[in-house]
Amino acid sequence: MESAAGRGSADRGTSLVERRRAVTYRDIADAALGLFERQGYDETTVAQIAAAAGVSMRTFYRYCASKDETLTWELANGPGQLVSNIRKRSELSLHDAVVAGFVESAGIDEHRRLLRVILEAPALRSAWLAAGREAQDDLVTLVAERMPHSTPLRAHALAAAITAILTSVIERWAESDEDLGTLTNDALGVLAV
Repeated sequence: MESAAGRGSADRGTSLVERRRAVTYRDIADAALGLFERQGYDETTVAQIAAAAGVSMRTFYRYCASKDETLTWELANGPGQLVSNIRKRSELSLHDAVVAGFVESAGIDEHRRLLRVILEAPALRSAWLAAGREAQDDLVTLVAERMPHSTPLRAHALAAAITAILTSVIERWAESDEDLGTLTNDALGVLAV
C-alpha cells in the first residue's frame, strides 16, 4: 500500500479532485487496516473506521459500500500492476521477469500487513481470490506475448500455474519473515520458464 502522500502526488496528469479522492480513500484504508489489526475484522465497525479516518459516515459511504471494501482497492489494482512490472522487464527471461515484477509489486511491508488481515477475515478472502483470478487472466496475454509459438491452452495453463505459485508464495511470505524474492525464485523453479 502506498502512503496517502505517495498516492496523492503520484501522477501530474491526475486532477486535483482525483488526487484528493485518492488521499481520502487512503486515509480510510489505513484507518481500517490499523483497526482490523488491533481489534479484529469482525469487531471493527464502520463508525470506528470513519472516526479513525477523520471522515463522516456519509463520506465513508461515498468511498466504500461496506467495511469489506476498505481494503479492496489494493487487490483490484494489484493484478494490473503485477503484469505491468513483469512486462517492463522484457530483456529478462520470463522466470526472472516474474520474480522481479512480483517483488516490486508485492514486496512492501504494508502489503504483508494487508495480507495478514485479509487471510484471517473470510469476508475479505473472497476479494483476494477474485484478484488472483484476475491476475491469472492478465498473465495469459503476457505469457502468450512472451511465448508466441505456444498454443493458447499452454499459455493459459502456464499463467494459471504462475498465479497459483505466486499466491502460495505471498501467503507464506505474509505469515513469515522470509525474503519474498528468495521464496518466489525458489517456488517458480518448479516450472521451466
